[in-house]
Amino acid sequence: MRLLTIFFALLLAAGANPQSTRFETAMRNGQAAFEKKQLGQAEKYFKTALKEAERAGLRRGEWAEAIERLADVHIAQRKYADVERLYERVLNSREKGPGASRASLAQSFDDLGDLYSAQGRPTEADRLHARAKEIRDKMLAVHPEVYVDGQPKTVRPLP
Repeated sequence: MRLLTIFFALLLAAGANPQSTRFETAMRNGQAAFEKKQLGQAEKYFKTALKEAERAGLRRGEWAEAIERLADVHIAQRKYADVERLYERVLNSREKGPGASRASLAQSFDDLGDLYSAQGRPTEADRLHARAKEIRDKMLAVHPEVYVDGQPKTVRPLP
């Protein structure tokens, strides 16, 4: 127990947040498992990362990253209803919450739109892609010196 206390004291002294460290470890392990096609393990790690992000109050970007990686696992598992719920969760958070970048919001619209396109839901997909383009066009008008890809994304087929 004393060794564990010393370990956490050293982490805090070095500026590391134990919850953040657990989040990062779970994300790393999840990515490694995903790359090895160990989807069950990857899912477990990304769910752990998500819980750590929520519990520790980590930045919205870290929380969204965990959800997006979990969605990648569900795509590989062909659990499209789960993917849709996860994408909607990120999109709703980015629409309502402060601090989300406009680019990440546009990407969330595109992600869900791509899923709808791949599922044969063109009307819903077109609406979301149009919203993403509208955001990018506004960004380009405000910051023309910054490259913003206003072109529609290529939809990759679902496995």
